[in-house]
Amino acid sequence: MTLNDLRERYLDQPHEVSIETLALCNAACTFCPYPTLDRKGTAMPDALIDRLIGEMSTWAVPFSFSPFKVNEPLLDKRLIPICEKFNREVPVGFLRIFTNGQALTPEKIEGIARLERVHHLWVSLNSHEPEEYRRLMNLDFDKTAKRLDYLHSTDFPYPVVLSTVGYPNEPFRYYCWQRWPKFQSFAIKKDAWID
Repeated sequence: MTLNDLRERYLDQPHEVSIETLALCNAACTFCPYPTLDRKGTAMPDALIDRLIGEMSTWAVPFSFSPFKVNEPLLDKRLIPICEKFNREVPVGFLRIFTNGQALTPEKIEGIARLERVHHLWVSLNSHEPEEYRRLMNLDFDKTAKRLDYLHSTDFPYPVVLSTVGYPNEPFRYYCWQRWPKFQSFAIKKDAWID
């Protein structure tokens, strides 16, 4: 499909919708604007989320719904119910779930696994080196790695992608392939991650 075909196909609706249900993150990534946000802790009202899902339910062309932006979506206890509502009411929509991995508890993994039409679970890992990981994200690598070890040990039904900002990054990709061979890995250019 060419760029012109995509433009024509998505003339009446977006190809992807991304919303920030709760402006809260447990990381302080050096490449992310979250630490300087004025809206920290602000929750999108339920009525607005319902209205957006209602509008998306009228669309006819398949598209992606990403319930995250500059936040850690798993910190919002409404995330799984929002995604379940989306699954029920938007038959042509696919979910893209993003996380930094720290809040990826067994209960949340089970909740995501129960969802339908999940394109992938994308984990913004950013480094396989503990010191560099802490410097980049202000998080503990071992905690995140243990969460990913658990996820890797399950029969999770959807693709899992581990990403890093900084391209190319073959040592990161090799580490991920060795430790979590069921997962994909991806390196993103530093100037392209937010789009």
